[in-house]
Amino acid sequence: MADASHADSEPGVASSKKRALGGDLIIPAGTILFAVYYLYTVWELPWEAKAAGIGVAGAMAIVLALLGVRFVREWSSGRAGLSLGDVAFPVKFLAQRLSLLVAALAFVFLMPWLGFTLGLFLFLIAGMVILSGLSELKSAVIISLLVSIGGYLLFIVLVRARFPHGPVENLLASIF
Repeated sequence: MADASHADSEPGVASSKKRALGGDLIIPAGTILFAVYYLYTVWELPWEAKAAGIGVAGAMAIVLALLGVRFVREWSSGRAGLSLGDVAFPVKFLAQRLSLLVAALAFVFLMPWLGFTLGLFLFLIAGMVILSGLSELKSAVIISLLVSIGGYLLFIVLVRARFPHGPVENLLASIF
């Protein structure tokens, strides 16, 4: 005799629970925003940077279009809804997730004043403290410092991306 809790896995038995698509739309929306931001920052760079950005954005657009078709089909057939589902639950992690979102938005909006390197450093520390607590502060500072130095060398020095320059970039530009 089949257990009622296994009804979802049995062929031909329709599930009464709708799949939550709202949470699945967060990453595609972020991907679109990142692609636009990346193309904006490299538009005045040599053609290779533009070509790479357009290629990556084009590939993302194809994947997002296919994902969009799937979402529309599931939603229009009634098999899915736009609720957030597991993204909002369990509630004990919701504050942590929202704090991380606030830190990411602060990074983006404060970067024009802080600059890329200092902004990245502070964002990484904030993210690691939000996710692991203050007990790992020393590790968070070391990892954030190393990643920020790597980001500075890659994006500011080598690629010459048009990321905002702040106190760190201005200081290093005057030294080197």
